[in-house]
Amino acid sequence: MAAPPPPPEEDPRLGLTSTFALIGIGRLLTRRLERALEPGRLTLRHLGALGHLRRDPGISVTDLAARARVGVSTMHDTIADLRDRSLVIQGNDGGRGRRAELLLTPAGEAALDEAGAVAARIDHDVLTELEGLQPRLLAIATRLLDQERAG
Repeated sequence: MAAPPPPPEEDPRLGLTSTFALIGIGRLLTRRLERALEPGRLTLRHLGALGHLRRDPGISVTDLAARARVGVSTMHDTIADLRDRSLVIQGNDGGRGRRAELLLTPAGEAALDEAGAVAARIDHDVLTELEGLQPRLLAIATRLLDQERAG
């Protein structure tokens, strides 16, 4: 007697596995969040930089770039945009071999709070659709992210 075929979500002929499904969901959520952030002219890169500055005030552009896994020149452009919009200030002159320290402004704090509210609304919508699976999915996601951070 032949073995039954794998369930559709694991059928290699379809190219769909749990991993690919989660990647697809991640892309979908990324697009939702990016669209929701557009009115405030924020991008995910802006949001990441602002979040790091909130958690670690005074961090340098070089350290921000390393955390975001982007080049220093890319992060300089991101910070320049945030500075032009008065969301970030430089706390010192960064001269004479000292690193430039970056700080959130009150407007940067407000922008980050608003982006958090936007993300919370998306979370609510998605988690409502996934009701019942939420605790398990969050536990799995937390474990995977912790493993990624640990290296």
